[in-house]
Amino acid sequence: MSERFAEPWRAALARLDDADAEGAVEAGAWALVLHAFDALEARPEVERARMREALAGALAEVEEPLATELGRAALAALNGDAPTHWPAELMRPSPRRLLKLLRGELDGFAAARVAGWLAAHPDERATLEALLEAGASARSEPLPVAAASSVRMRDPEEGQLLGALDALGLEAVLFREPAPRRLALYAAEPTAVRLEAEGVTTEEIAPGYWLGRLAPHLRGALAVKVRVGEREAAWSLRVGPREKR
Repeated sequence: MSERFAEPWRAALARLDDADAEGAVEAGAWALVLHAFDALEARPEVERARMREALAGALAEVEEPLATELGRAALAALNGDAPTHWPAELMRPSPRRLLKLLRGELDGFAAARVAGWLAAHPDERATLEALLEAGASARSEPLPVAAASSVRMRDPEEGQLLGALDALGLEAVLFREPAPRRLALYAAEPTAVRLEAEGVTTEEIAPGYWLGRLAPHLRGALAVKVRVGEREAAWSLRVGPREKR
């Protein structure tokens, strides 16, 4: 039996007993995530039946349009009708958001919208499936970036988000602890990531990931040049407060 997203799915089932109508639809939206990753039919029928019953009752009471549309799509998936489209993210989900999805840290509505974007972009979904097959289950330790690599991402939730460079599908996160400070780049694509800047020393590189150590004197705005695959851009990142004069 596939265990993809099994833990958030079980958590969603556990919430049904005390959930109001909107809460039941939010829980049921996880069915769309499993459906997007071809994992829904692997769940026991008793679980799917319970979710179907809860969703059918809740949809009669929910009035919010987004919740209603997601709930109907989830119910269709549970009924075996295989919805192909449902309300989704309008833009490519950030690496941080994808990491939260893989760990089951999004609520059902947010998770279903990310899954909707992935369902519409099979190549991107295949990338995440490769990570899952490499052992990155929901709520796991920091994800292995590549199965053949010993490099492991630092969890971006432990750092400070400095910004996103949408043109390259890149996010920058600053880690202040443990010293010395480190800067990490997370790419939306599993391709080579590089950063060049004075006072920055590269420590780890893996597809879709870069980590570097910052010199102690770096403060304020840091001018960097970043490269993702064959694309590159200049970027300014604020890596700390300006020193008092």
